[in-house]
Amino acid sequence: MIDAFVDAVLFDSGTTSATAKAYGATLRRLGHWAAARGRTLADLDRHDLRAYLDDLGRAGLKASHRAGVAGTLRRFFAWAHDTRHVANNPAVGIQSPRIGRRLPRAIPRDRIEKLLSAPDTATPAGIRDHALLAMLYATGCRVSELVGLGLHDLDLATRTVKVCGKGGHERLCLFGHHAARALADWLAVRQSFNPHRMERSLFVGRRGRGMDRRRVWALVRDHGRAAGIGDVWPHQMRHSCATHLLEGGADLRVIQTLLGHRSLSTTAVYTSVSAERLRAVIDQYHPRRSTA
Repeated sequence: MIDAFVDAVLFDSGTTSATAKAYGATLRRLGHWAAARGRTLADLDRHDLRAYLDDLGRAGLKASHRAGVAGTLRRFFAWAHDTRHVANNPAVGIQSPRIGRRLPRAIPRDRIEKLLSAPDTATPAGIRDHALLAMLYATGCRVSELVGLGLHDLDLATRTVKVCGKGGHERLCLFGHHAARALADWLAVRQSFNPHRMERSLFVGRRGRGMDRRRVWALVRDHGRAAGIGDVWPHQMRHSCATHLLEGGADLRVIQTLLGHRSLSTTAVYTSVSAERLRAVIDQYHPRRSTA
């Protein structure tokens, strides 16, 4: 039943393979939990599902992760009921735990500059890494979107790249001259990475194959350490892009389009993160501002 559900969401709704795989892993863990109690997934009722989520909480699983599990259960059992794998949907009324929204943590601009300068651009690998970091910061791409970029998605002349985001939704991202120069340098040496097995991915490893998310995460982390700014993650680059655009005066709708957010409320979280900008506005415009 789990495999049938994974196939259904993968091919019928445009869900990414990574998400479908995560659904399967979540449901198999539930299956093991049920089997330990002499049950199957089809035997579970609403009380069982609530007990399972409570067990996850007692085991220390974060509320955000438990919310994801609850969402998977709702989607799975709705499908199972529609396809007559179960007589009743036990996930009806199952609520996700409340999650306090955490503010994105942006990397200060001076540290971004150190990070972008960390790769050794005297080597092809360093040139690639510099271009990759520059694109993460310039476009605000998710790491999954970055590794999915192909050569055909890039247009250096117009400084645009076509990005395939969540749910298969495409958007056009623009980037500046710094990122364009870094990309041009990378394209000039890209063929040195095993040209006989070169894939069409924009960013490739030494064997000519497209890079995966795990490799990019490790690469960004390692360059952060080398730059002396500690561990850095790709999603922080995305947050930094949005925050620095907002601090520079960009409209929230523009940032929403760039990041590929469906709802403006998702983008609006960035309005809360810039104390520096708020302080500057108060110092400039408030009638009782300090003049000392």
